[in-house]
Amino acid sequence: MSFQLFKGETAMVRSTPTPWRVAAIAGMASYIDAAAIVGTGAAFVLYQGAGILGPTDIGILSSALTLSIAAGALFGGRLGDRFGRRVVFLATMLLIVLGATGLIFSPNIALMLIGAIAVGLGCGADLPVSLATISEAASDANRGKLVGLGGLEQEAGGTGSERFHDVVLAVEGRQDHHPRRPRPVCQQAPGRLDPVRPPHLHVPQREVGG
Repeated sequence: MSFQLFKGETAMVRSTPTPWRVAAIAGMASYIDAAAIVGTGAAFVLYQGAGILGPTDIGILSSALTLSIAAGALFGGRLGDRFGRRVVFLATMLLIVLGATGLIFSPNIALMLIGAIAVGLGCGADLPVSLATISEAASDANRGKLVGLGGLEQEAGGTGSERFHDVVLAVEGRQDHHPRRPRPVCQQAPGRLDPVRPPHLHVPQREVGG
């Protein structure tokens, strides 16, 4: 749609997106964040099963990912206020893509560590910007609904990554590398606690003399 300006000039007028459309698009950032975080952790387990990573390597990479998410969340909102939501959105998406690419093709633990930090910073910085965008587009009548939509998209991203991880394990026939964790005690019925099997220990038997 266009309208007439001074001296015959014309300009395009874009229709304002609805709050639900803004929430759906901004919520996709939360979807990508959750999928990247859960998928990265699942990939570490697959790498361990393939003999690429050891338990110490997974601990280092997981810690770096978690700390990077916290650091990104700490500064992401401030960067969004200063440089604009769109700029931070694009920057965080690019950071996640570069970090994920590094995790896939990195030949050693050092480059994988850099990739994990990049993914964590991108996901952490993206979250406050996403929620702020949804909140600004909403009104008092639908703010809770729109933020809830973003939460649903985030949950869908994490759940989808978990199910894809299960499919990969099933295809490779390595279900034993994805053990089922016992539920917390607060979620178990009284008197019916899930058993936790300790690692098998070989205890030599004493011979009884006659």
